[in-house]
Amino acid sequence: MGFVYDNRYKTYSYSIDNIEFNCDTVEDGFEERANYLASIYNDKLAEIIAFMLPEIQEIYQEEYGTIDENMVREKINAPTIDLSLNQVSYCEQSFDSCHIFSFSFDGDFDKLMYFAIDG
Repeated sequence: MGFVYDNRYKTYSYSIDNIEFNCDTVEDGFEERANYLASIYNDKLAEIIAFMLPEIQEIYQEEYGTIDENMVREKINAPTIDLSLNQVSYCEQSFDSCHIFSFSFDGDFDKLMYFAIDG
């Protein structure tokens, strides 16, 4: 089906396997890149969670007690991946109702950087 322009957010979006991909402009290879990232996301998820876990524990441990990979996996919900910025966001995480988790990545989630909890 490919990328479709979303007037509400003024961006192009493409949904694959419950992962939303966005970009400002659709560049050559973005559809193939989105398909590939969707195909490896679940295999990389343990590494992604390990990268985010220390900060999530620091912020939410008082409320939730012990926070492990399984809890994070259940609470982050579906990602949105911005192909223009190489950024992953969890806009509907359920640790709270007011923050967005996000990080940048290089390659095929090979290098994860700049985890932030914004809100």
